[in-house]
Amino acid sequence: MHLAENEGNKKNGGDVKTDNSGNSNKGTSSKAMSIVIIVLLVILVAVGVVIAYKLLTGDENDGSGGSGSGLVSRDILETRDVIGGTGAVLTPENYQSILSEFREPDPDTRYTVSTSAYFRFDKNGVALESTFVGNHEDNHRTVYFDLFLKGTGDEPDELLYSSPYITVGAEVRDFTLSRALPEGEHDVRIVYHLVDDENEYADVTTLSMSETLIVT
Repeated sequence: MHLAENEGNKKNGGDVKTDNSGNSNKGTSSKAMSIVIIVLLVILVAVGVVIAYKLLTGDENDGSGGSGSGLVSRDILETRDVIGGTGAVLTPENYQSILSEFREPDPDTRYTVSTSAYFRFDKNGVALESTFVGNHEDNHRTVYFDLFLKGTGDEPDELLYSSPYITVGAEVRDFTLSRALPEGEHDVRIVYHLVDDENEYADVTTLSMSETLIVT
């Protein structure tokens, strides 16, 4: 009888060992599942943080003016005063008209000089055939000029000749100085006066240039 009981106890003990092994496997599976869930939660939190950061700061490389794209969206153009210019304000609505103003020459600030390389005169103060002063066809204003002999030391410049009004495309030749000059080269100054034809030929602006006058 004791032997039978012992054998039964051994059998029962064997059954207990088998049951403990099953519980251990279930515990390991539960721990692995918990770790996977925690990792997924961490990933979701990290993704949420990244999305929130981009929403708050904006994506700098979305083509709307980021430092890496080199593009500026026209929707974010701001009005700015032109530094050192006319104070014009550039907007998406008026930038075409402002650019056209820069393309068109200003008749009051642009003048194309048309004259001989040297002013040559004879001993009587009469301009030689090669000497002329013209109003180039590219100009927009009628002009006249004053010719001055440059003074030396404290002497003021001396007016030698004052031309009539010269319309665009016309020129002056065969003019005579107010007095004859000695032979040789003389430093002179020519002052161009751009005038307003529609306002009694009032001076609009002037341009001064140095020339060499040669008497032969």
